[in-house]
Amino acid sequence: MLGGVEYLNAFMICRIVYWSVLLSAALVGYYVSCRFPSGPTSPSGFEYFVIFSSVGPALQILFTLVATVQTNISGIFLAEEITNLLQVCTQVVSYAYAKSIRTRTDENVDVKLHHSILMGVLLHFVVCNFALWVEDSFIETWNSETSWQKEYYDNWPVIYNIFNPLSLVFRFNSALLFLNVLLDKRR
Repeated sequence: MLGGVEYLNAFMICRIVYWSVLLSAALVGYYVSCRFPSGPTSPSGFEYFVIFSSVGPALQILFTLVATVQTNISGIFLAEEITNLLQVCTQVVSYAYAKSIRTRTDENVDVKLHHSILMGVLLHFVVCNFALWVEDSFIETWNSETSWQKEYYDNWPVIYNIFNPLSLVFRFNSALLFLNVLLDKRR
């Protein structure tokens, strides 16, 4: 049976893999999106709001990074937070570019393959963002009162309570935005 430290390390490795898969999906989505012509877009106020809400997870991650470095906690925590931050940034960029492309209905095999890959990536982001929203909303994994960040930040519950709602808004609305792009880019 795993002890406390081994369990925590295994949990962090699983999260690193999860963030890495999302990061890879964003990079693949961006690469495939570049194969289609793009046009000008006019972002709505809702999209600006979602981009603004990405500040929530980013700042929460940055505060955790500072606490990780200052308390000399295992490098695995640092790696998990860095991959999470990279994933959030690439997800926003991938969404913006996927929204601006115009898919074609050519009978070209390459175009069909790129379109299928793009649809898979968009669906992946819908499911993963919705799952992250459910986890952060209903499953208490990072309780603000008992988290290790409280050792470094005396007011960590305040920081958590400010940025966690923005993270929830970001995840839920990202799922909706990717779903909108997915439905828009279908043939």
